[in-house]
Amino acid sequence: MLWWSSSQPGPAGHVPAAVGLLHNAAHVPAFAAFAVLAMMALGGRRPWGRRRAAVAFALACTYGLVDELHQRMVPGRACSVADLGADASGAALGLGLLCGVVAGAGRARLAVCVSAALALAAVGAATWTSW
Repeated sequence: MLWWSSSQPGPAGHVPAAVGLLHNAAHVPAFAAFAVLAMMALGGRRPWGRRRAAVAFALACTYGLVDELHQRMVPGRACSVADLGADASGAALGLGLLCGVVAGAGRARLAVCVSAALALAAVGAATWTSW
């Protein structure tokens, strides 16, 4: 679904800020879900360990990078560092929520707050800058 979505040509002409904001904000829940599903798919004896979370985060970020590079070849789309930041912060937010809710990890609250702040900054940068 993510690959298909990024394969769609971008809109012609000016995009209203609200549409751009919604489009850029969609990166956060999409990559949160990606990272959570990756973590769950990794299996193992310790289901919510740090190592698995790190691997899931790396997988989500790697896919985000590949996807941004792919968008360079799609008409009307661009490769954006800010979008990659929204992808990474979304992945971290999803994993922080999963670890905090399911595993009751104490540090998850801080990770969620920091990830949410970074996600807001990345979405804002993607919407209102040309990064």
